Amino acid sequence: MTRLELRALIAAILAATVILGAVMCAAYGQAVIAAVLAIYALGVGAWLYHSIERYMLARRIETVRSAAQPFRPLLAVMAAIMGLTQAVVRSLSDVTDRRIAQLRLQHDALHDNLTGEREIAHFRREDGANFHCEPMGRAETECRIFDFLQDQLDQRN
Repeated sequence: MTRLELRALIAAILAATVILGAVMCAAYGQAVIAAVLAIYALGVGAWLYHSIERYMLARRIETVRSAAQPFRPLLAVMAAIMGLTQAVVRSLSDVTDRRIAQLRLQHDALHDNLTGEREIAHFRREDGANFHCEPMGRAETECRIFDFLQDQLDQRN
C-alpha cells in the first residue's frame, strides 16, 4: 500500500467515524456535540476529497510515464522542437516589448497635452498593480489618488 492509498484509507475511516458519531449524538439528543462533529466532518470530508484527488492524479501520472516509455529515444528530437518553439516565443516577446513601448509613447503624448496638474504614478508588481487598472491593487490606486487630491487641496489653501 502506497502512502497516498494509506492517506485516503485513513481519511475514509476518519470521515465515517465522525459522521457516525454525529448521527449517534443527534439520536441521543446531544445536539451541541452533533453540531460540532458535523462541522468537523466538513473538514474531514475535504481532506478525504483531497486525498482521493491526489491518488487519482498520481495514477494518471504513472499511466502517462508508462505510456511514454517507448518514446524515450525521441527525447532529443522533442528537445530540438522545443528549442525552436522557444525561439518563436522569444521573437514574440520582442514584438510585445515593442508594443509596450508604443503604448508608453502614446501615454506620454497624452500626458504632455493635459493642461491641469498631473503626476505619473508607477505601480509595482509586488502590490498586485502591474496590469491595466491595477485589478489586484485597487487599495494602492485609491490611496495614491486621494493623496494626490489632498496635495492639490493643500496647495490651494
